[in-house]
Amino acid sequence: MNYREMNLINNALIIPPNEYRYCRYCPREEIAHPLKLKSIIDSFTLRWDIHHYDLNVFYVSWLPWFKTYKNYNELIHTSLFHILTEKPAMFSLFRNIINNPQYTKDALKNFSNKNEFIYELNDWLSKWWNTPFLITIPILHHCRGAFITDNLYPPRRMYLEDIPSQEYLDLQLDNQSYTICNGLTLFLAFHRLNIITPNVAYPILKNFIDMNKPHIFQDVTDVWYNLYYNTVISHIADFPSIYISNGPDFAHIKILRLFETDYDYQFAQTIVPTTVVYTSPFIAMFPYFNTTNWNYFQSNDTWLNTININYENDDILYPDITGFIHGMLTTKKSWKYWQNNYDEILNNLAVCYISIEKLIEDLIQTCCYYYKYGSPYHNKSLKRKVRIMWNNIIVTLDNTKQLIPAIFTRYILKHQMSERLISIGRAGALWMNEMPYGLLKDIFDIYKLELNLFTRLNFVIISEHIDILRIIYPDIIVNKIENDDIIPFNNGNIITNNTIANNIITNILNNNKYAIYRSPISILRDSFPRSLMKVFYENYIYKKIITKLCAIYKGFGIKTTGTLYNNHLIANLLLDYLKMNKNILIE
Repeated sequence: MNYREMNLINNALIIPPNEYRYCRYCPREEIAHPLKLKSIIDSFTLRWDIHHYDLNVFYVSWLPWFKTYKNYNELIHTSLFHILTEKPAMFSLFRNIINNPQYTKDALKNFSNKNEFIYELNDWLSKWWNTPFLITIPILHHCRGAFITDNLYPPRRMYLEDIPSQEYLDLQLDNQSYTICNGLTLFLAFHRLNIITPNVAYPILKNFIDMNKPHIFQDVTDVWYNLYYNTVISHIADFPSIYISNGPDFAHIKILRLFETDYDYQFAQTIVPTTVVYTSPFIAMFPYFNTTNWNYFQSNDTWLNTININYENDDILYPDITGFIHGMLTTKKSWKYWQNNYDEILNNLAVCYISIEKLIEDLIQTCCYYYKYGSPYHNKSLKRKVRIMWNNIIVTLDNTKQLIPAIFTRYILKHQMSERLISIGRAGALWMNEMPYGLLKDIFDIYKLELNLFTRLNFVIISEHIDILRIIYPDIIVNKIENDDIIPFNNGNIITNNTIANNIITNILNNNKYAIYRSPISILRDSFPRSLMKVFYENYIYKKIITKLCAIYKGFGIKTTGTLYNNHLIANLLLDYLKMNKNILIE
């Protein structure tokens, strides 16, 4: 069984329909974001209309929600979200309390005003905490049109072309494009925004939790039954502990501790035939990070707890690396946490990952994405931090300098293959983030002697689409290497924890195998003209080679015309030596 970390509760992955690239890098939208709930309370002119759905009557309204996300180089915009409820009075009564001029921050310095504020909020929460309301995922807009999505992994998406806007809501309800909240969610949202401060929220929530022990669950009436249980992913109304773990508006540590008994560190959100997608308070943070909260969760459990992972039965754990790395790069505090703890973090990842080589490749692939495209949520450059991070990764996980050369050569070949497949209209067959110039340079500076740039290697390709591969690699041949030589377990080209299911391995090895022979330098040289690999080859490698050869020519007085070796014995010997030891030319 595969175990994949990804928080889907109250979380939507924003990726356009027909997008063939990995959704692991796509932006994430908190469905019941505190600012959305605040906009409901702040809107004095909010209009509630009658809406019939599934033979039940609701009140519905909508509010604008303008956000811009980046997915690779493309922009995705949000426009509006819908609110569905039976009891609009819940919002108006909460508004009356929150916006009461007697309860401003300055007024609450008065002890009696503070006590009155606590009393009114406590009374409101007691009455309304179990009242459900629904928030939809925003309507999304891409260069190819408006679309909706759900919060599954991978997400199901649908363009809204030729669909009247009046039908958007029903379409979202039919396609599980929503989460259900309650009065407790609304209260916690205002705490996360620090409108209800920890000193006010703590006594109210402590009393509330004491009265509702041992667990807090939403009561579901007949009116809400289908909407509540016809979804694959659970609703945030049942998971206040997940809601206060979300960022970047994090709850106070005092409030986190109140919900300690509700934390589930390996909650299975959805199970498909081969994969369990699970969440935890750790993962709920991502793609943001809070050091204080993280340390608190670590005191209760550990991130990447493998207690339920049975490696002997071929279980595999896929951590949310993309979300974690973004969290590390986001703030000064999180970056400091990475710098102080990256060795421990990376070694813990290595213990649970399918292989160290695969871990390094996935980490570098993620770093390459953030280096090139930046954060999906803001325009601040991440390049400096990312470059430091990938050097931390290389030094920590490959301290013997044995893994990176093989990973590097395989990576650049896969990217070259990706480029060529895209050029013939097969973009979805393979996708690799291109290595930035800086990473290429760092690897070459560290692994000058180990890369063996001029050594031809045999790359084995397992594929059912040899006809397509022969278009981009005409020299591909049938591989004659035995299976035992292709994937040696525990040693050799692929270092594994023997975690891949045997039946999957058998299926892979039974496919047709082909081979191509390439040296690392030929891969770089034969890349597309405008690719960074080609630029790196010409400006860094080729330039080094030419500079040294020109120095020999000039130093020994070799003319550019005429017979090369006439009366130049030392130069002759030196050049012959370099032909046999080409790596010296790039050192």
